Formats: sequence, C-alpha cells, structure tokens
Amino acid sequence: MVRFHPGPPKMKTATQSRAYRAFTNDRNRALERLHLRAQAEINDLLRGALNSMSDVIRLKIAYVEPEARLTKTGSELQKSLEAGLLKVVEEYAPKIAGVIETLKRLSFALGLVGEAEGIALATGNPVNVDADLGRIQAAAKDTEQGDDLRARVMLALLAIRRDVIGAFEKAWVLGEGVPEALERVRKAMPGYRLLKQPKKPLQRVKEAGVTFLYPDDEDLEDEERDTLARLGMVARMTGEGAELTATSGFIDDQTWAHILEWYSKEYKPLIRIDGALVDPRSPTFDREFNNEQFYSWQVEQLTTHEFVRSIRSGQNDAANQAGITDMVWIAVVDDKTDECCLWRDGLSSEEIESKLSTSHKDDECRVAVPPAHFNCRCDIAPLLKDMPEVEQSNAPEFEEWLQSK
Repeated sequence: MVRFHPGPPKMKTATQSRAYRAFTNDRNRALERLHLRAQAEINDLLRGALNSMSDVIRLKIAYVEPEARLTKTGSELQKSLEAGLLKVVEEYAPKIAGVIETLKRLSFALGLVGEAEGIALATGNPVNVDADLGRIQAAAKDTEQGDDLRARVMLALLAIRRDVIGAFEKAWVLGEGVPEALERVRKAMPGYRLLKQPKKPLQRVKEAGVTFLYPDDEDLEDEERDTLARLGMVARMTGEGAELTATSGFIDDQTWAHILEWYSKEYKPLIRIDGALVDPRSPTFDREFNNEQFYSWQVEQLTTHEFVRSIRSGQNDAANQAGITDMVWIAVVDDKTDECCLWRDGLSSEEIESKLSTSHKDDECRVAVPPAHFNCRCDIAPLLKDMPEVEQSNAPEFEEWLQSK
C-alpha cells in the first residue's frame, strides 16, 4: 500500500480574504487622503515661496534704471537679489520637508496598524503589533538614499532659484521693465496641472465619543465575552496609547490623533495676495480654490515616492511582527509597467530573492519588497498559512475601527 504524506500547508495570499480586501481597500483610500492633504500643504508652501521670490525681484528691479543695470550699482543689486532668493529657499525648505516627514510618519503608522488589522481579520487570530513612537519617528526620518529630506527639498528649491535668476538676468540685459521681467520670471517657475478636488472616499469621522466593552466586564456573559474577544470588538484607552481593535499592542495617542485630523479635515490654503488665493504662475485663479493647481516639480514626485515607501515599510513591519516573513508582490500591469516590476508580479519575496541570485542576478532593482524604483506603483500582501474557510461577516467597518483608537 502506497502512503501519501501531505506536504507543507499551501500558503494563501491575504487578498483571497474578502475581509482583508475590504478593510485594506478602505485603509488605502484613507492613506491617499493623507497623501493629498500633504500635497496640498506642500503646494501652498511652494506658492508662498514663489510669491516671495516674485516680491524680491519686483522690489530689486524697480530700484535701478535700465541704463544703469550693467554698472557697478546694478551688479551689486543683482548680488543682493540672489541673496534674497536664497533666503526664501532657506525659509521654505524646512517647512516643506517637515510636511513630508509628517506624511511619512502618519502613513507608516496607518500602514502598519492597518495591515495588522487586515491580517487579524483574514486569519481570525489576534495580532500583536508594536507601533511605538520611536519606531514611527525612525521610519519618518529614513529615506531611500539615506540622505536628509531637508537637503533634498533645498536642492529642488535651489534649482527653481537658478531658473528664476536666469530669467531675471535675461530680462536685466534686455532692459525689460518690471511687468515684462516678472512675466519672464513667472514662466521660468514650475508648471502646474489642474487637479479637481476628489470626492471624500469615506464618510467624515464622527466627533462623538465611543463606548467600549471590555472582555472582563462583570456584566458580560462568558459566551458574550468570548465572542467579543474573538471578533476583536474591544478597545481600551491608556495613558500610553490605544489598544488596537482586532490586535493587541499600542500606538502613540498623538500620532493617531494626527491621523484623524489629517483624514477628517480639509486643508485650507494660507497663501493669499490682496485677500485672495492667487497662484503667481497662473494667468487665472479660483478665489475659492475649488480646483487646486498642483505644481509639477521634483518635490511632488519625491513626496509620492516617500509616501509609498512608508506604507510598504509599515505593511512589511506589521507582517513581520505577526510572524509572517513572506510577502507577495502585486504589480499594476499596464503599458507603464517596467520589466523589473513585471517579472516580480505574483512572486513571493522568497522567490524574488532566489531569482535575484540566479536568473535575474543582473536586475538593477535589488529589492524583494516594493517600491522597486522611483514612483513604483506595486503593492504587497502577506502569505498566510491559516485562513478560515468561513470568514466572520460581522467584523467592524473601517470607519468604526478608525474611530475606536
């Protein structure tokens, strides 16, 4: 008689769980809301920097007559202008970098805690996750190149400054007046694209308090207590943080409050000229800013890249803390997908690492977890051994979970 010995249990991708998919889809929409909130503030700050640069040029160029521009006086004034533009860069670079760091911190935290919640929903087992402030802050400081975010932003603003100086010098030599010179400078500033404000992906977070049930509540029957514990419908506030809904562990109260603030409140632009919200690069403007004009520049792309990196880092961290070491690479396959992401699609991180040392040893992207490159759109999902055949149907909705922290 031939005996067949069962092999290791077949691994399943967490995306096969309806509860995981539903929860993480809502989490991703919430994360994108944080992303747009950060981009709106960065856009507003850049608008302020460009306004200030325009003011510096307007004030300086008006002091010297066209015929005196090539004299010593004109040369000294030009140096003063360059110094004034540098001061603008030094003022705004740390502000913009600070917004990116905040976005990285919040997206890492929500990515980590949200992934842990999704894993718990998919497996039916609680997940212990550590989302302490030190871990979150460390993730916010980290960059792919290991350099300083402020320096990266400074370089991008200095590039704009060089373009502005070049346009100014041309106007200076051609003897153009203030209006003509400012128009030439404006054209040298970053371009913009009209971005319609998206509809809110989820309902606004309720401000009302939430009543929590404790598994050791004396008024609960044993069966009720067991049900609550199994479904994860428990939340507990402490001085150090909030115990997670379907997981155990702590997250910093201040971080979670910041997530809720960015998620629930629209960013209101602050840069105004003559009482109106004016874009110095645009020939027209929307006084109410129903449609935002986002600048296309290096920092916009940098912000998106660091945002995605923070989320994937949080997801991977949550899986590792849950004892999961293998993740599946999920690529967005279309005409924009590059080769390095295409061959990774559907493979586990272990399979990718194996191929990187064999059949794909010459691949330029040396990673097993996305992003593989700048502006990579790929996602990940954990590989799970134990997923119940029948999922719990009364798991909390994302909004309920978000508010319960």
